[in-house]
Amino acid sequence: FAGALLQLFALDRRVRGLDLMRPLATGCIALAPIIALDWGLAGAWLARLDLSVVASCCSTTLDEARREGIAYWQGPRLLAVWGSLIGVPLAIVTALLALRHPGRGIVALSGALALAVAPLAFGAVTFEVAPHVYEVPQHLCPFCLFKADAYFIGYPLFGAIFLAVVWGLGAAAGALVSSGAQAGDAFPAFARSRMTRQAFAWIFALALGALPVMIYAVVSPHASLFR
Repeated sequence: FAGALLQLFALDRRVRGLDLMRPLATGCIALAPIIALDWGLAGAWLARLDLSVVASCCSTTLDEARREGIAYWQGPRLLAVWGSLIGVPLAIVTALLALRHPGRGIVALSGALALAVAPLAFGAVTFEVAPHVYEVPQHLCPFCLFKADAYFIGYPLFGAIFLAVVWGLGAAAGALVSSGAQAGDAFPAFARSRMTRQAFAWIFALALGALPVMIYAVVSPHASLFR
């Protein structure tokens, strides 16, 4: 929400008038309680941590409970992987179409598609990319991808997905609120810039996420990690 609102401020800088004053004010007012809720939930979670115990997130996922839950992670893995393989290219194509013809409808559709694909993309990273990075099928830990032994792949990978969603949602929000004459004149150039960024971010995330899987296929030919 904050990222999309920031994109509206970027659009407002292109508008020679006050067309976006009301939606920007409304967005800021709506964002305030969400931030408070976020801080409250984060604080409550931190307060429940037992800081006297030294443990990692993987200590709860690589044990017998995780091995007994194969049916759980196999189903979501297939859904997330195939959903991403279909959804991400579709999001790229939609963004490129919106880049060519930045109408409000196609731009709004591109933003909605980015939001819909994001959970599948994050799921694919957790259920497919992370196990291939460590070559352990039960290693379903996205947080380990931020460590040095994973070559810090988590930072650019999650960052690209997040930016693709933010740029897509920001452009979609701009399409919904740019009803004024001056905002309407500034919207096409703004939409083209955000659609370009969104397409490149999705392409980068797709390529980077496929890289560990391809490397495993090369070093372990004809051997499936999950069989």
